[in-house]
Amino acid sequence: MFASLREEVKTRIGNLKEPQWHYISRIKDRESIAQKLETGRVDLTNGLQSIDDFFACTLVVENSSKIEEALKRLKEVFVIKDQKPKTKGETHLEPSQFDFDDLRLYCIIEPTGGVQQKEWHNVTFEIQIKTFLQHAWAIATHDLIYKGDQISWGRARVAHQIKAMLEHAEASIECIDGVACTYSCSRTNSQTESQIKILKFVSNHWDEHKLPADKVRLADNILRLLKLTNIDLDYFCEHFDVSLTSYDSLSPYGVVIKWLKDSGKVDSILSRKVKDDSQIYWPQELEMPEASRFFRKNVITLE
Repeated sequence: MFASLREEVKTRIGNLKEPQWHYISRIKDRESIAQKLETGRVDLTNGLQSIDDFFACTLVVENSSKIEEALKRLKEVFVIKDQKPKTKGETHLEPSQFDFDDLRLYCIIEPTGGVQQKEWHNVTFEIQIKTFLQHAWAIATHDLIYKGDQISWGRARVAHQIKAMLEHAEASIECIDGVACTYSCSRTNSQTESQIKILKFVSNHWDEHKLPADKVRLADNILRLLKLTNIDLDYFCEHFDVSLTSYDSLSPYGVVIKWLKDSGKVDSILSRKVKDDSQIYWPQELEMPEASRFFRKNVITLE
């Protein structure tokens, strides 16, 4: 029964999760079940089905700001009977404690009209929603704290100190814009200012759908071209032929290469011997300039 439930939950979560989210699951083994029963905290009125985490799974999301989105999607395909903590702003922990308190949902799958009743319908199972930092801590320290034959106050202390640091890191990620404005972080350098200027430039001259998702990499690639050809950034922004942006067959990077070629600026890199890490990628859509003695060393292109 639980194996079939596991497959059904895997399919449903697989259909709703983002590609970058991570999913894992497990079914309790006999020893783990026995020890849970020995705690005396399980009401066995409904037999083994009374164990609400006999089958359990974990959905891992990027950071804490994505937990609500994951919760919303899970509510669309499962019936949530209970959750711990009860509300987003609630915890049983004291401020000085850093024990496990990640979001746990206790769910069932109800039969729908026209669908034959399955043995796993209405069986309670657990879904944990964690961030990658929370998941990493659990994976790295779980056996050190909860399993094995060693009891060590110091080991548990260190593990929870690490959790405290990761929780602080999680809070910093969630409030990254606010943290970035603090005195120690509200600084810049020439490289960052150049990147910002290029980002503004490409955003002003290309439609959004023509720009890559990773605009920072585009900015870095253009800045590298300008450096290799000894062109000042301000000169580029002032003299670049914006009419070239109408070329639909060329990427923004390719358009910059075309401008360098048409204006003769690229000759400076093609006509001298350079280091391997100073090579430039030449788009297939553009005709190559007349090859120089070092041409093949200076340019990379798809064959």
